[in-house]
Amino acid sequence: MELKLLKHTDNTLVFEIRGEGHTFCQLLQGALLKNPAVEMAGYDIPHPQVAHPVFTLRVREGRPEEALKAAVEELRKQLEEFRVKFAESWGRSC
Repeated sequence: MELKLLKHTDNTLVFEIRGEGHTFCQLLQGALLKNPAVEMAGYDIPHPQVAHPVFTLRVREGRPEEALKAAVEELRKQLEEFRVKFAESWGRSC
């Protein structure tokens, strides 16, 4: 995964996510939208064969990069919980 910053203002981040598609972008969007400080979080893939997702994040308060960091940390926690539950259900460690 590679990130390319396209726009950064006091309340907005626009960045391209290279090497990812809908799966990751939907997870990130969902985590961001749980934050009450986030006004808008969404992405667009202009063409699936030639374009990378372009993600837009706008916050009501605070800094957009802090909202992004919090969303990524929340995703890490959820994925770790899933890993543990999966390992428990199969009776082995992953």
